[in-house]
Amino acid sequence: MTATAPPPDKPSDVTLGETVRRSSSTSSIVFRLTRGGGPEPVLELRRVFEAAQEDPAGTTWIATRKSGSSFIRSPDSQLLAFAQERAGHALALTARIASRHQTLPSDALVRDMYEEYKDSFRAYWKITNVHLREVLVEDLPGTTLAGKQIADAFRSQLSFAYWLPDSPEEQRAVETTRARDGERGRRRVPATQSAPAPRSSAVRGSMSPLLPLHGVDFSGAQEASGRNGKIWIASWYPNGDFVELRSGAADPGFDRAGLASKIKEGSGTWVIDFPFGPPAEVAKAAGWNSWQEYLTWCGSDSDAKALRDQLRETLRRSGVPWSTPRNIDHVRSTTWFPFFEQLYRQTIAGARDVLRALEETGRDKTRILPFHGFCAPSPESSAVIEGFPGWTLEQCGLPRTGYKHSGPDATDQRRRIVNALRERGLPISDADASTAIHDNQGDAVDALVLVHAAQSASRRTATDWNDGIGPQAGIEGWFFD
Repeated sequence: MTATAPPPDKPSDVTLGETVRRSSSTSSIVFRLTRGGGPEPVLELRRVFEAAQEDPAGTTWIATRKSGSSFIRSPDSQLLAFAQERAGHALALTARIASRHQTLPSDALVRDMYEEYKDSFRAYWKITNVHLREVLVEDLPGTTLAGKQIADAFRSQLSFAYWLPDSPEEQRAVETTRARDGERGRRRVPATQSAPAPRSSAVRGSMSPLLPLHGVDFSGAQEASGRNGKIWIASWYPNGDFVELRSGAADPGFDRAGLASKIKEGSGTWVIDFPFGPPAEVAKAAGWNSWQEYLTWCGSDSDAKALRDQLRETLRRSGVPWSTPRNIDHVRSTTWFPFFEQLYRQTIAGARDVLRALEETGRDKTRILPFHGFCAPSPESSAVIEGFPGWTLEQCGLPRTGYKHSGPDATDQRRRIVNALRERGLPISDADASTAIHDNQGDAVDALVLVHAAQSASRRTATDWNDGIGPQAGIEGWFFD
């Protein structure tokens, strides 16, 4: 995964309202994402937040159907975007506004996110210092010009508002209302969830697997001298006391070709986190009649960007939306698609350097599911399966976002994930737990999460795969765990 940005400065007692209104010279905005004319609101907020986490500068984009023509940016201008998640609750994204654009910018990331919807949007906001959290709808801050609470205003179909600091009279009214609600014992949703108390030692005595389990946090990053420090492998071997956590930068190191060799020479279940195939509609437009032809295309040029740009132009001429997802991405709500700006290098490099090498290996030694048909791993063979840490975390009731930067909240999230994996029986040593918790980019945590996914995947049967995979899985790929 790519490096993540440092967190924004966030005083511990700052409220959501104070995040949006910081000074009398600040022009800030708030808006609700609706279901008409754009992506699904809750998924869109997650995608925006995840894109910020994956960007080295912590920068991303969000679009609105209102132009924001009277907005005047100051260095402290804030943005609040929210979507109702369930009755009485909203998912709220706060950020600092870097710039506003009235036409779709040429930046590849914003094009990937909104080119399909460019006829629907009239403003594109470049934002940084991004936070995402759940709040009560009634706690959304501030008032409109009509004096209504923002929750009431949005119920009456207002979808965009400019925000200036309240007058002293308005502020006193808000404080009186909040004080009254507090006396009634109104429950508030905390901005962050506290992590469980750290455990003093790893869980031992867990039932070890019958065959090796491997979780691989993959990377399409540049490699040198046979090493890729952005690839992490977590392996749990039969009769092993602890999961073994290794980085491609360690001694001896490894790169993508080295990973392929480890899989060919190893055994058990391998779960790797990059898209194994393209969307079926994209494959048809590109002229790939089989998954093998797609692998060949990925290996036709060492420049992943050149291939991605070529494919974008092919889809433009064919009228196929660039952001077309795979069936599995739709089912699992992964928010991204295989050739998304922050994912395409992993997608292409994974197919070129790993899957193509494994495709050339005999089926009695390596099977890539579901492309090669189901075959249970054995002491002499490997089953290779796509994984997605965010989906596994969600299935475990753990946060799928918010743990990939250097702030204290992210450290707490990583500690919470590691402790939860231990509670579920994954034997993680204190040393590796510390490594994962202090890896600000979250790569080591993802590798451990994928071992948990490999444990579940290793128990699946041919019936699970044959009856459970969606349409077009033979070209697109599929994952369960």
